[in-house]
Amino acid sequence: MRIAVVGYSGRFGSAAVRILKDAGHAVIPVHGPDFTGEMLDSVDYAILAVPIRVALNMVSSCSDPGKLVEICSVKSPFRPFAGKIMSIHPLFGPSSMNSQNPRNIIYIDDLSVPGSIDIIKQIFPGSSIRAMSSSQHDRAMVDLLVRPYILSLLADSSGKTQTDLTTRSSRMLSELESISSDENREVMMDTIAMNPYSMNILAKIRDELDRIIENAETSHAADHSVPAGNRNG
Repeated sequence: MRIAVVGYSGRFGSAAVRILKDAGHAVIPVHGPDFTGEMLDSVDYAILAVPIRVALNMVSSCSDPGKLVEICSVKSPFRPFAGKIMSIHPLFGPSSMNSQNPRNIIYIDDLSVPGSIDIIKQIFPGSSIRAMSSSQHDRAMVDLLVRPYILSLLADSSGKTQTDLTTRSSRMLSELESISSDENREVMMDTIAMNPYSMNILAKIRDELDRIIENAETSHAADHSVPAGNRNG
């Protein structure tokens, strides 16, 4: 197959180029601005390895969307194109593509052209493909992506350590921070903002932060209300 990878220089795009070449496909690397009808006519299929909003614009402007394979981390925004595109979510990337575990791909059956799961199997031979609906996918991504992304962004924004000492907790925090440093920030923010099921976890995190802040402020106020001579130490 001749397969275009639109956004080939990105994090997943570069990995997709290698995977597709290893599978024996002829890969056509395409920059986003070069996505045209003429380009699409020259290939069998085009994988859109671009941010969600860019992918939506490409799909909406395309005269032959049946050739498009969108791989975004949120599926609900693509419902207006149900049955006209192929929609998948590869659950692997550059850091995991060389592992011994199977490459898992979610196939979105209520968005994709009927029967196109067989095409996905040909594009990604040897992958483990699981079909689910767009709503099932987006609910699952709250646990798999949205929550880790939120916590990683919070950890990263809290500042860097000022000591060379470490604890188990600080090492785990560094691992959490690394999620946001390895990912495209625009993709992370859109994954959170465009998932219709994100608000529940955001509300829980906000409530817990409010409790932490209230507890700290109460403790601080109580400490300052004690006469200096009566304080411990």
